[in-house]
Amino acid sequence: MALWNGKLTAIVLTAAEPMEAREYWAELLGGRADGDSVELGGGTRIVIREGSREGLAELRLDAGLELMTAAQHLGGDAQNGPLQLRDPDGWLLQLRGVEAVEPLTLGRVTLSHVTLNSPDPLRQSRFYGDLLFLLSDALGELFFWMRLNPIHHSMAFAKHPAANINHLAVELPTRHDFISAIDRVTAHGLKLEFGPGRHLVGGNLFAYFVDRYGLRWELCAEMARLDPQHEPGRLTAEDRARSVNTFGPPPPTSFINEPGGPPPV
Repeated sequence: MALWNGKLTAIVLTAAEPMEAREYWAELLGGRADGDSVELGGGTRIVIREGSREGLAELRLDAGLELMTAAQHLGGDAQNGPLQLRDPDGWLLQLRGVEAVEPLTLGRVTLSHVTLNSPDPLRQSRFYGDLLFLLSDALGELFFWMRLNPIHHSMAFAKHPAANINHLAVELPTRHDFISAIDRVTAHGLKLEFGPGRHLVGGNLFAYFVDRYGLRWELCAEMARLDPQHEPGRLTAEDRARSVNTFGPPPPTSFINEPGGPPPV
């Protein structure tokens, strides 16, 4: 499989007032308002559509030949442009076939990953494995982190009673940029829900907050990059408490129990 078999390039969010939401998320995350989108680094963006509530409508990926072939075998429909496919929990994927997936450059804030809650994360991991995602780490049958390229994870799945958002994430180039991003969030009158800290899985710095629409975001930095031959990490129950934050402080109950956004829009 190619080193860069695919890349998460965009998420599509819905909002009752799209232009207002675009300006808000651009300022909050350090992106640039551009048409119907918030432009981020590395050719990534957040697309905003009108909807009755704020939520996640679609994930968009650039896909190499192997990924496109796998998606077609899973029933993806490409008759009217990019291939579209729904996963077992109902999340919509849109894959754009490209001759070569361009590696992500981390010159400024970029779209990093999406973590989704699922009543059956093992089923989700098997579906994405069939889609040629590689497993980076797993915590029993409770949590799976998966990748399409060297970035530790573009998608992750956590055990929860219902399918909904756990969090959406952007990555900052440096520790300094990470702290500046936290300052930008607090300047908007928001407080961190959890962090700053460092995850054992992925090795990244993290800071979580909930925006005014009720969506949970992660600011991260120093995310691990993995070799294609990397053997998946298998965390035990004993690893669980430490894995969330190697710095020590545990997450609040809201972070554990409350979703970071609604079910698939």
